[in-house]
Amino acid sequence: MQNRKTEVCSRLFNWLYCLTSVACAVLGPRGLHAHQAPDRALDAVRLEGARPQIDGVLDDSVWQQAPIFTGFVQREPEEGQPASEKTTVQLAYDDEALYVGIMAYDSAPEQIVSRLVRRDQWTEADWIQVSLDTHHDHQTGYAFAVYAGGSIYDAVIKDYGWDNDTWNGVWESAHVIGAEGWSVEFAIPFHNLRFSSGGDWGINIARYISRKKEQAFWVMVPRKESGSVSRFAHLEGLADIESKRALELLPYSVGRSTVADARELFGSAGADLRYGLSSNMSLNATINPDFGQVEADPAELNLSVFETFQDERRPFFVEDGEAFETPIDLFYSRRIGRQPSYHALPDGHNALNESESTTILGAAKLTGKTASKTTFGLLTALTAKEYARVETTLVREVSGEEYRERRDFLVEPRTHFLVGRVKQDLFAGNSHVGLLGTAVQRDRARDAYTGGVDWTLKWRDNGYTFWGQLAGSRATVDDQRRSGLGNMAVLSKNSGWLRGELWWEAYSRHFEIDDLGFQWRSDFYNPWLWIQLRKEEDWAIFRRSFYNFNRWGTWNFDRTNLQNGFDFNTHHQLKNYWWIHFDYYHMWRSFDDLDTRGGPLIARPASDGFEIELESDDRFMVSGWVEYEWDGNSAGSTHHEVSGSIRIRPTSRFEISLRPRYSWGFNDAQWVENFDANADGEDDQFVYGELDSQTLDLTTRANILFSRDLSLELYVQPFISAGQYANFK
Repeated sequence: MQNRKTEVCSRLFNWLYCLTSVACAVLGPRGLHAHQAPDRALDAVRLEGARPQIDGVLDDSVWQQAPIFTGFVQREPEEGQPASEKTTVQLAYDDEALYVGIMAYDSAPEQIVSRLVRRDQWTEADWIQVSLDTHHDHQTGYAFAVYAGGSIYDAVIKDYGWDNDTWNGVWESAHVIGAEGWSVEFAIPFHNLRFSSGGDWGINIARYISRKKEQAFWVMVPRKESGSVSRFAHLEGLADIESKRALELLPYSVGRSTVADARELFGSAGADLRYGLSSNMSLNATINPDFGQVEADPAELNLSVFETFQDERRPFFVEDGEAFETPIDLFYSRRIGRQPSYHALPDGHNALNESESTTILGAAKLTGKTASKTTFGLLTALTAKEYARVETTLVREVSGEEYRERRDFLVEPRTHFLVGRVKQDLFAGNSHVGLLGTAVQRDRARDAYTGGVDWTLKWRDNGYTFWGQLAGSRATVDDQRRSGLGNMAVLSKNSGWLRGELWWEAYSRHFEIDDLGFQWRSDFYNPWLWIQLRKEEDWAIFRRSFYNFNRWGTWNFDRTNLQNGFDFNTHHQLKNYWWIHFDYYHMWRSFDDLDTRGGPLIARPASDGFEIELESDDRFMVSGWVEYEWDGNSAGSTHHEVSGSIRIRPTSRFEISLRPRYSWGFNDAQWVENFDANADGEDDQFVYGELDSQTLDLTTRANILFSRDLSLELYVQPFISAGQYANFK
């Protein structure tokens, strides 16, 4: 066994060595380029008089003096061509804010698509967006968008990956639709931003014309290339600005009841606090943040051995959350305040009431970025003890009479959480190396610690990336204190008609980060290859096409094959802006070492599956998509699912969306339970059965917009699942 572990570890480091060597070879004579230097710039003028009145009308004196910039370029639909409609940009600033005035000329102003939508929600309408790289680090920034109906969107943006639209800044905007098009004014206070004192910022401006499906940018990044923030133009002219110290207090209260007992009401209250210590550092604190502050998690039926990953929605943990992100999820903020579960109930005890979440007594977070481009973060939180009311049946010694005893049982000890993060930018931006450490300290219970070093290296104008992480853990595994190691390394090509990734990850048997992180499992290593072919130009009936091929295999450290398969999927946009998606996969016979929950291996028969989806053009009043998927294995198991979505927008102020889903299937070997047949204290019988199941749910949302700042939303998800077991074995 030890020889096998040594061989696998040797293979692991050989992989890392090869990936590093390939990365160095691909660098070539050009070396590690930080980013492609922009050839465009915008100038902001300092206000000498009163600030502009933010009313959407560009008649203030500053707009008569500030330079006018134009010359937008299409990315969609005709890449590289001048924008079909003229757009002009002007910028000014004072000690308090940055002001942006934009005139979006339109040859058919009556066709401007103007809809109201809730803040940070997407809708098909005309919009204008201002994006700022305030640290000028070519990695992160802020986006501020205004729809032609007046609704707004703001987010923290990254050079790669999804925007964090849960960030809500305090800023002003106003727009006016007129005979020549529509105009919009922005006032973005400096106290709302993180920025490094002195020097230029990065900036980009985007405009979308809905009826033409046209995206035009001040700096347009071709579809075959990658990056966004790293390609921004320079915002010049800013001088002697600093962030004013600002204090924000956001109290909340929540009331709720359950259908099971509508007479029983629940309520909670708390508050979030944010204080800007300087232009590049802030302090956040929270008292009793509640999952009920925000939208509930979607319902699902999970019969697998793996935990469901849930997105974070609580404002305190979402804001600046990207500072604590690493390739391996050493920090998963949903652990703080989770449902109490550290101590399992004793045998023979039933819970009469259980809390849905652990009370967070308080939490604080310090985040920032220094002038030397060092990002830092420190987060601490304290949760309370949680008890469950339990009941057990006992027998009196003398009379033999049974009676019930109730008591409070400690299910979650008082716990202190600590997370620390340092990340240093490299090569003048867009590459970095970082450290992250976590600690979980429980009152009279086991502590847990993790730490790791991560890196991202980008070169050749972001066309190539080598990223990954090495991590270690010290935690309780199988009732013993254990140390474990994990690693991930990925070499990727991100631009051009041919893209791909070579992926490696491995986690030792005792690598355990679930006390404050998230992992699907430990004790495995997994090489993965992804290749993509892209055709961005029109051909036949298509506007663009993508072809993806994936090949992977997974083994544990006993060399048991856990997965071995491939996947091929294609995505085609038609010339009428509809999409067709198709996916097919095949898995060869393998084994599962977790499904029996501590028992022996079970064989997984070979399986196949496919899905097909048709997605409509979303410019119409009624739009949506429909999907069918099927999978089955050689033992006779099958699964079918039909799902879809329909969005109806009869007016600019009302929208309803329906997402029905119906699935049915037969599983020839569904785990049911384990039990100890010979009473030796260990499970020796592992019960499986055949399961016929059906699931139906209908997620419904309806929004009425009274104004851009006032709306009423209905969110309903009826969820029904039924199953019948047979032929236990």
